[in-house]
Amino acid sequence: EYCDVPLCTECSGYDPQTCGCTSLRQQDYRGTINTTFSGKACMRWNDTNYTAVDYPYAGLDENYCRNLDGDFRAWCFTSEDGDSEYCDVPLCTECSGYDPQTCGCTSLRQLDYRGTI
Repeated sequence: EYCDVPLCTECSGYDPQTCGCTSLRQQDYRGTINTTFSGKACMRWNDTNYTAVDYPYAGLDENYCRNLDGDFRAWCFTSEDGDSEYCDVPLCTECSGYDPQTCGCTSLRQLDYRGTI
């Protein structure tokens, strides 16, 4: 059975696999970038205290850059000492009116939806 998730209307040109929306602080990003601005490699999320159990919608796969806590932009841990850095994730340009908490894009089969319905 399917849920009645509303469809977003402003998704043209938006792809969370390649960029993150500025207005969402890149919390929507689900791509595979795994290095920081300074070139450091990201740690695997399962080697940190952040788990998919605690953050089930954050996309904590492998060692990919994510923004699971509402920080300024996508980031990752770079050492076991808890050091973290921002990642060089491109910013999406066509996200006006888009909010994955309230709707899902048809073009993405609503895989971007992060609401509570």
